[in-house]
Amino acid sequence: MSSTVQQYMLEQEVRARHRSAMLKLREKAIKEKTQAELAWLEQRKNSFRNKGADDKMPPIKKKKRAILQRLKAETEGLKKLRAANRAAN
Repeated sequence: MSSTVQQYMLEQEVRARHRSAMLKLREKAIKEKTQAELAWLEQRKNSFRNKGADDKMPPIKKKKRAILQRLKAETEGLKKLRAANRAAN
């Protein structure tokens, strides 16, 4: 093989590893953000419960469901990107 072809193949491999690392970091960031949002909602829920404001609980449940659905959608999107990255190699 010529050095140009080897150089090109090496660059492609480096790009693929970089994309893979970026996807892992993105997935980690999404999970951490979700955990922080859920912890905040749990804190709010406990605060409302301690104040006796149980009527404000349904919006919190709705927000929690929305957060979990967003996590699921983003995770599935990352899985598709990861699969496309593997297929490109």
